[in-house]
Amino acid sequence: MSAIKEIVDIKEKLIELNFNVSSKGFEYWILLVYNYMTNKGKKYFNLEMIYRDIASDYNTTRDRVERNIRTASKQALPTIREYYKYKNRRLSTKDILELIYWEMI
Repeated sequence: MSAIKEIVDIKEKLIELNFNVSSKGFEYWILLVYNYMTNKGKKYFNLEMIYRDIASDYNTTRDRVERNIRTASKQALPTIREYYKYKNRRLSTKDILELIYWEMI
């Protein structure tokens, strides 16, 4: 699958899940999911690496990237819980990322 097709699919999934499309974090989420999908399984790979890469690309800080990602997903939490039937515990960014990843692969 081409990178452009994957990015379009990710964007559509995030919209379907009701992510805040008008926030900076929406674009960061697209990059977060894409990077996670293309790098998962590599040794020493984690969210911290993605946050730092995105911050570098957008000339911002890692903390701002993380905050914007959380903000963009906040309104989507009820939709995500219902869509994935996730009733257990608090949804972390990692949980959301894993749910989206396992559906899209």
